[in-house]
Amino acid sequence: MANIVVVSGRMVADPELRNISEDKAVCNFRIAVPKRFKPQEGADSDFFNAVAWNHTAEFICKYFSKGKRIELVGSLQTRNWEDREGNRRTATEIAVSSVDFVGDKEKSESKGVAAQSSSRQAVRPGYTSPPAPVADAEYIDYEDGEDLPF
Repeated sequence: MANIVVVSGRMVADPELRNISEDKAVCNFRIAVPKRFKPQEGADSDFFNAVAWNHTAEFICKYFSKGKRIELVGSLQTRNWEDREGNRRTATEIAVSSVDFVGDKEKSESKGVAAQSSSRQAVRPGYTSPPAPVADAEYIDYEDGEDLPF
């Protein structure tokens, strides 16, 4: 069985970083993900809570803020707790394992579709730059109408 979540959306608010101990940091934030088909009534986006830990948490708080586009990879987790009045509460959130830049709000709005496709960068915490393409990769260019091998 698998528990993998991939979502792409915008930060609803600035992420909050807290240091639990000297070597443990946690970041909580919320993202809005547009629905594929806009409903006639109700919100046209879904809102998801997310949590990231340690280096990933610090990375998110350093490079992302309200309105920035973000792509998350992680898993769904559910946690239970008791509030101050003694009521049992449950929260479902995305436990983030990696983050990608999707684009910049200002650039994509001012330059249109070309900026959206060219501004996508894959960056993961701990890397200084995106991985280099494989030099010996073999690419086959198929002509229109040619049979594909699958």
